[in-house]
Amino acid sequence: MKRYLLALLLPLAGCSTPLEQCVSRSTKDLRAIEDLISVTQTNIERGYALEADSRTSVGLQLCTSPSANLHFCTAARSNLKQNPVAIDVAAEKRKLAELKSRRAVLKRQSDLAVRECVAKAQG
Repeated sequence: MKRYLLALLLPLAGCSTPLEQCVSRSTKDLRAIEDLISVTQTNIERGYALEADSRTSVGLQLCTSPSANLHFCTAARSNLKQNPVAIDVAAEKRKLAELKSRRAVLKRQSDLAVRECVAKAQG
């Protein structure tokens, strides 16, 4: 059953137009910088950062078999916890300033690249 579902969904993976793919590639670095700016600004406002801590535990659960028999089996569970981490606010502010100046450069570059994508798409 899973194979059939995967076979039906696979063609949808490439549904974006060549223009959309070109624009996405052209703005990839800019989007990454903007995400970093957002995280850094939030950390500065909050006064600390959040670090993701993923822990996996194994436990027993009740399972069924193809013959509809019930039995115990092991199951892995993943827990994601956000832990506060101290930051140097002054260093974060310097990092934020550098990210913003880098964003300005990337914005100009991506604007040019997007215009080229549009020009190619229009023929």
